[in-house]
Amino acid sequence: MKFMDDLSYSILVFCSCVYFALCADMVDVKVYSKLTEGYKTFRIPCLTRSQNGTLLAFAEGRVRLDRPGVGNTSLCYGAKASTHDNYCVDKDIVVKKSHDGGLSWTSLDVLTNSNKTYFYSNPNTAVDAGGRIYLMYSRCTVAEYYDDCVDTIQVSDDNGESFTAPMYLNHHHEQIGGPSGGWAVRYAPGKPFQGRVLQPKRGTGVLYSDDRGKTWLYGPASPDMRGDTNEAAIAETFDESLIMVVRHGYTPKFFRSTDGGLLWKEYKASLMDPDCQMSMTTFVFANDKGEDAVHTTLLISHPNTNILPEPNGRQNMTIHASSDGGVTWLPIARVYPGPSAYSSIVQVNHTTAACLYERSEGPPPVDFDSINIAFVMVK
Repeated sequence: MKFMDDLSYSILVFCSCVYFALCADMVDVKVYSKLTEGYKTFRIPCLTRSQNGTLLAFAEGRVRLDRPGVGNTSLCYGAKASTHDNYCVDKDIVVKKSHDGGLSWTSLDVLTNSNKTYFYSNPNTAVDAGGRIYLMYSRCTVAEYYDDCVDTIQVSDDNGESFTAPMYLNHHHEQIGGPSGGWAVRYAPGKPFQGRVLQPKRGTGVLYSDDRGKTWLYGPASPDMRGDTNEAAIAETFDESLIMVVRHGYTPKFFRSTDGGLLWKEYKASLMDPDCQMSMTTFVFANDKGEDAVHTTLLISHPNTNILPEPNGRQNMTIHASSDGGVTWLPIARVYPGPSAYSSIVQVNHTTAACLYERSEGPPPVDFDSINIAFVMVK
């Protein structure tokens, strides 16, 4: 495995020592706010950067306010769905776009149409080297809650300005294993899986395509992974390995694949989490010519606290970085110290990452007041 050189690693360690100070200069913009634009609340963020630099912020638009443990009498379709854990399943996939680097955002576009039969959940994206954006999510049957879902794919070839009609794949008892978990392989030249688009699946390995989304296959559930795939995210290293992080109680699990995502082997990593979704991406530095360099850092965004159990543990949104292929993780930025939950992290340019995340203004537990985007310098 190729690692970053000692100098780069020293810089990363230095950043981890001052990550609290980085908050003072951080740009943070509100993208979605509860009780606006026809929805009671927005959750499950998924951030994508298109090839021309447009930022796309996907989310679930939900009919009813969400708060852990608090009931609600707003409209929900289906008796079973409306009473399940006090959550409403009337939800759509929505998107906003920014053409100025995240400072301002369009009004939302609704990409689905929840009704008495279906609801839509867990937006995920991947962008391949040709600029095609793959939007992946679950269409689930209201009457069966998450026990009857269809993997759904839409693609865009115009930087997210429009998407194709949905492609519906097979029914599965498990939903798409996201949000914000997909990846398109870019750094494996000469390998048969170069360009492969992957999406984690809960309990069933990965969903993948080798022909730019024309056909999709389901990879086998690796022995090390079977039964452990909850919400997951995939990223890539320059040694042609793929890394997957999986939500697993208070100790997330990490897996590595060297065959393009078909076989996964578990390994140990130094990271704790308060039982929440985690987002991961590959951050590529620039060489002297301003081109992609030959080393990468992995970034993870998640609530960083050892306060247990839920729901008070979901706070202190933090970005961790790994320069040794996902084994050792060090904090480089605290995005928001207050209540925060799901997130999505992407690389914006050779020096900056963006984190789209759920946050609340009041004390714990998280009340999902808004989805914000924060920009962090990565050195």
